[in-house]
Amino acid sequence: MSVINKTIPILLLIIIIIVGCIGKDTQNKNQHLEKGYIKSIKRNIDSPMEYAILNISESLNLSKIFNITRYYGTPTFNSDDYVWANFIDLQVLTFYESRIDFMEENNVGVKAELKYEANIFYDVIITIEKSGKNYRFQNSLNESIIYYDFIYDELKVAISNNTTFELLSIDEFEYVFENCYLVEMIFYYREQYGPTSGFSTTIYQNVIVDENYNVKFISIYNGGYKIS
Repeated sequence: MSVINKTIPILLLIIIIIVGCIGKDTQNKNQHLEKGYIKSIKRNIDSPMEYAILNISESLNLSKIFNITRYYGTPTFNSDDYVWANFIDLQVLTFYESRIDFMEENNVGVKAELKYEANIFYDVIITIEKSGKNYRFQNSLNESIIYYDFIYDELKVAISNNTTFELLSIDEFEYVFENCYLVEMIFYYREQYGPTSGFSTTIYQNVIVDENYNVKFISIYNGGYKIS
């Protein structure tokens, strides 16, 4: 009886340790899944006018202006469907927000990350230069406001002629706009299912809007349809 009495507490201790380890592993897994869904949306605006300017920039009918579809792929919440964005607008942002929310709510085993940032700059003179892979926006002091040095693929550009937009296909250009707002939008979305399974989409988009809320210039750079 003494042997049995000594054995029972030991067995209970082993069971408690095993249960505790299982609970700890489950907790760590849940924490990992929660950390696997990241959303960061930043609209850096300082005034009602900047809010209006950004709203205009995010609401443009870019499918019509550039004759391109909003997505490459079928826009569903199915994790088997890879969906890349072709440009940034409110509908694109809402879709990817909803997709990542759906995955988190349904505990889909995937790492998903959404990042969007919008910045607005105003100046009396804004100069846009494109030469080779270099693409920059300069202020009235000839200082770079935005500078890209990685434009290897097609840069989509549209310039307003006051009634419609003209698409530009030239590799080098320079334009000067006066008393305008420059809107910078950067979008990044990624889903990762494993070491070699996933996709990402990156968009750099810029819009020039004058003080009368007229859109004067649009550029879109798509970082490519990447599969990991």
